[in-house]
Amino acid sequence: MSSSAPANFKDALRRHLDSSSNRLPNEIIESWQAENSIRLPSLDAALPLLDRVKVRRYDFYQATAELLRDRLLTRIRELAATGRRSSYKRMAELLEASFPYLSVPTLRPVPMTLLEHLTTLLEMHKPAVRPRLKDKYLKAIASSAELYSAAPVAVKRLIWEGDPKLFVSEISPLLDELVRSRAVTGLCLADIDQPVLTVPSKTRRQLPVIQHLLQVGIEQTL
Repeated sequence: MSSSAPANFKDALRRHLDSSSNRLPNEIIESWQAENSIRLPSLDAALPLLDRVKVRRYDFYQATAELLRDRLLTRIRELAATGRRSSYKRMAELLEASFPYLSVPTLRPVPMTLLEHLTTLLEMHKPAVRPRLKDKYLKAIASSAELYSAAPVAVKRLIWEGDPKLFVSEISPLLDELVRSRAVTGLCLADIDQPVLTVPSKTRRQLPVIQHLLQVGIEQTL
């Protein structure tokens, strides 16, 4: 097994081996391949050829998964662009089906992209009639530092509504950087006579830290 295989793949294979200890090794391998392979009859002839040229099954399945993922992401963006209620329903159903794969790095962009577009569509509704994303999605992301870090800002905003401490932890380092940055003021730190905000806003907003704060949603006096 490749050392580059993801941990969850290794764990799943290890569990399969442990649960099949009373079977012959070749039977275990064949059953694993049958359960986890891409089930397309047209591939039956191609796979032996790939084996002969020493293309690993893992690499082949990884490349195939990435190709299918990218096509699905394109379709999701097309659905979101329509702005139709029926599109929202289809994306919500797809999110429900794909969310269990959030922990798989290769497939993570699918539920994350769906969450981002669904959040944008939700914001188009008036608050009184605005549907909500299921809390389980936001709680699962908020409970994992890795998933929270990868979440789009639009999704983070929904998380912050229920957990203001996460919002504070998000902006505190940015505000500290803003205070420390001499480029923001255009002045030496010792020069305290000229107000910070005399620097034109157009100039201030070119700084990466300011752009990040704007993405978060802090706009006043920046």
